[in-house]
Amino acid sequence: MKTRYFLAICLIMMFLFNIAEVGNAANEATDSSEKTVVSASTKFGIKLFKQLFSSELPGQKKKPVNILISPVGISMALSMAYNGSDGDTKKAMEQTLELEGLRLNEINTSNKELLNQYVNNISTGQISIANSLWVAKDRELKETFVSQTTDYYFAEIENIDLNSPKTVKTINSWVSDKTGGKIQDIVDSISEDTLMLIINAVYFKSNWAKEFNKNATEKRTFYMLQGEKKHQMMWQSGTYRYFRTNQFQTIALPYKGLEYSVPRQSINNTKRLCLYIFLPEKNYGIKQFCDNLSYDNLCQWMIQYRQLGYNEGQITLPKFTFSFKKELKTYLSEMGMAEAFNPLKANFNKMAGSQAWIDRVIHQTFIEVNESGTEAAAATRANILEGIVITEISKEPFNMVVDRPFFFVIHDDSTEAILFMGTVMEPQ
Repeated sequence: MKTRYFLAICLIMMFLFNIAEVGNAANEATDSSEKTVVSASTKFGIKLFKQLFSSELPGQKKKPVNILISPVGISMALSMAYNGSDGDTKKAMEQTLELEGLRLNEINTSNKELLNQYVNNISTGQISIANSLWVAKDRELKETFVSQTTDYYFAEIENIDLNSPKTVKTINSWVSDKTGGKIQDIVDSISEDTLMLIINAVYFKSNWAKEFNKNATEKRTFYMLQGEKKHQMMWQSGTYRYFRTNQFQTIALPYKGLEYSVPRQSINNTKRLCLYIFLPEKNYGIKQFCDNLSYDNLCQWMIQYRQLGYNEGQITLPKFTFSFKKELKTYLSEMGMAEAFNPLKANFNKMAGSQAWIDRVIHQTFIEVNESGTEAAAATRANILEGIVITEISKEPFNMVVDRPFFFVIHDDSTEAILFMGTVMEPQ
């Protein structure tokens, strides 16, 4: 009888936008294939987010839940596992991850180029991306799979006794080191059937390009779907990329550093990385906004930003801090990836040559937004077992008061990658 194992894949994305300035990026452009893979990540992320949002809507006995996911993080973790898939499992993962029509080499090369954008082009070292494979000491991975993860994802590989209590501490220490100490317990225990843990850690750190004045922060009313509360709200005025429609208003708040080395004519703001706030109008609401959210709409809004230039105005934004943790197996299965979770059908033979399947996918995130900047983290763990239409744009001075549930993304205007997306239903 064949031995059956599972593979644990842990992805830790750590983004610190709060303390220090990030150095300049050397290259502003990526090739079309990389952008195609990034767009696949965004499409996948929006689909997953909408499922999570729908399931977390508050009811009479259910409190509002703030949601935060990292599309790039989850996609990259599953892409590494995708390298070991075959047959119907590979097709199912392609469909769910929006990778259909892309060759494996394109996917891997594009992910490598995306990693290079954040690693090799940053001279200050305040962005770092690290991948690792922690393999059961008595197991051997297929040579092709090893070369794919090391050559394209720069993964460190270590054979280790996964059943030793010390291993949990060893892996958690590695993760903590790679994430500035913010994620310390991504692994709580390891099943005896575990074949391997795949871990990705990303660390990023920056202030706002224009910090909020702490003296201007004061308690104001935030109106939730059910009830209201007094909460600390930040305020500033200045020049921003901003537009308003009959459905929502939106603003881009740039982070310090990560400027383009050469100004892009298509983007008036030279800051690469921004927090985009989408505030639904009162008669529209966050539910209708998220129901109508799509990849095409989001792309249209981003293009609109680049054509608008600047606008004078004021922004009132709540400080907020929250964590979000969710088991994603059910959602990914409903999105078309059920094959990969079925121990009788899953095919990961390109990974280790014996029956393997994904047992769990856990995504955990954290974010804090304050006057200095943003601090955010995300962790994804997967276990595999072996065996709108814009109708109006105003150029008048604006006053945007974010005093009700809103949607946000942290977006890199150079790579087009959405690092995080989420909703704040009740600021904490």
